[in-house]
Amino acid sequence: MSKKILVIEDDPGDQKLIQMVFNKVSNNIRIDIIDDGELAFNRIKDETSQFDYDMIILDLNLPKVEGLTLLQAIKSSEITKDVFVVIFTTASRGSIGKDDVIELADAFFTKPSKLKEFVELFSSLFEKLNKQVVKNV
Repeated sequence: MSKKILVIEDDPGDQKLIQMVFNKVSNNIRIDIIDDGELAFNRIKDETSQFDYDMIILDLNLPKVEGLTLLQAIKSSEITKDVFVVIFTTASRGSIGKDDVIELADAFFTKPSKLKEFVELFSSLFEKLNKQVVKNV
């Protein structure tokens, strides 16, 4: 079964790297990218759209609507509340504050600076994705 991941990330370099690493891990993943917080917010809040993603990778520093606002919207919507959400940001967890909001995420990762660390991180995320999908079946 193909896995579907929504990446909400505005940095083109990080978008390409995420796609490259997931494609290296498996050729059975479909990745959609939204590069704007407002567009992502509207997609999440659109109750009429089919939202069938297995995982959301969410940057916190986005244009127009910040990632923490998106996280709250994702986890408060009946359609998206059970989707596995990974915060993926340059900030360290302790520097963000708003622990009550960050706790809504299923995982939190600071963006690694080395390609090998990226590959290891996304390999572990792919394993979590597979376990999560099996649980929800």
